[in-house]
Amino acid sequence: MKLAARLLVRMCEAGNLTVSAELIQAKADVDMPEPEIGVTPLVAAANSGHVDICKYLFRKGASVNSEVQDGTGRVALHAAAQMGYASVLLLEQRADPRVADLVKATPLHLAARYGHCGALELLIKAKANPNQADESGHVPINDGVAKDRFDIVTKLLEHGAIVNVRNMAGLEAISFSRTPAMQALIMKNDVNF
Repeated sequence: MKLAARLLVRMCEAGNLTVSAELIQAKADVDMPEPEIGVTPLVAAANSGHVDICKYLFRKGASVNSEVQDGTGRVALHAAAQMGYASVLLLEQRADPRVADLVKATPLHLAARYGHCGALELLIKAKANPNQADESGHVPINDGVAKDRFDIVTKLLEHGAIVNVRNMAGLEAISFSRTPAMQALIMKNDVNF
C-alpha cells in the first residue's frame, strides 16, 4: 500500500492521468498520504495545477479536506492558492476558503504572499475573510503591500480589508510599504489619517 500511495502521488503530481487511474483501479487509496513527505494525491495534483486529475480523484471519492501529513496542517486549497491554482473546482467541492494551517495561515494568506491575484479573487468570492490573521497577527494585505502589488491590495481593500490591523510586532500594512504610491493608497484607507 505504501508503494501504491507513493506512486499515485507521483503520478498525480506529474499529471499522468492514465497511470493514476490504473493505480486507483488496482485499489490505491485516493486519500492515503505518500509515506515519506505526507502529501496526498489531491494535494499533489492541486499543487501542480492538474485540474483533470483533481476531477478524477473527486469522482473516486477523494476528500477535499484531507490534510498533508507533513506537520503543516495544510489541505489541497492551501497548495493550490500558494501555486496560483486556487481552482473553482476545489471550492465547488466545498473546500473551506477560511481553512487555517498549523500557523493559522489561510489560502488567502498564501495567494497574497505569493502574488497570485486570480487565486486571491476566487477565494474572496468564496467568502474568504480578508482580515483573518495568522498566528503572528499578520493579515493578507500586509503581503500585498510588501510585494508592492496594487492589484492584490486594491482587491483586498474592495472586499473589506483593514489596513490598521497590527501584527504581533505592532506593525500595520503601511509598515510594509516601500513606495510612495503604495503608502498613499494605504493612507487613503487608514482610519487614523
